[in-house]
Amino acid sequence: MLVLPMERLFKPVLRKAGVADDSKLDEAVGDRVRATFAAGRPFQEADFYENKAWSYIDATKKFSVAEVWPNAIFDQLDTPEASDAAGAAPTANILECLRNGLSHGGVAYLDRLGRQSEDTTNMLGFAAYPAFNRRDELRILRISVDGYQRFLATWSRWLADCGIDDKLAHEGPGWFDVDVASD
Repeated sequence: MLVLPMERLFKPVLRKAGVADDSKLDEAVGDRVRATFAAGRPFQEADFYENKAWSYIDATKKFSVAEVWPNAIFDQLDTPEASDAAGAAPTANILECLRNGLSHGGVAYLDRLGRQSEDTTNMLGFAAYPAFNRRDELRILRISVDGYQRFLATWSRWLADCGIDDKLAHEGPGWFDVDVASD
């Protein structure tokens, strides 16, 4: 739901290497992706943004995401500045952090206070490198579980409204139109 559109539509539209370029399947889909992700467009302008649901750190010193995350990270995510930073950040940066965190294991499960613990998961933290050549830093993104579920619903609607789900499901690489002979 995140990886395929990001790899097959977003990256090619912005001239980044991707698995495949499905933007050519439908020019309107490519145009909508460009309008949403291109030219540093702020996340707060995206259809799938929810005000004050996200906290964001554009760059912090790298730490092991497999270990307990530093308290200073959580303290910074708790600030109004981190919430404002999420809305002001380029949509591309937010979605790449989310995609890369999910794809490469940079996910932390947080309690209601936004800290790692043995309690019920109420928030999710995502960590990813800001860029291939910036591996001494991490981007950090945080959202509540409820907020993440709302994001997935609005992201899904955005994909459907764009026609992305239909194009990727039926015309993209891996789609076979095969006649199967019955025995």
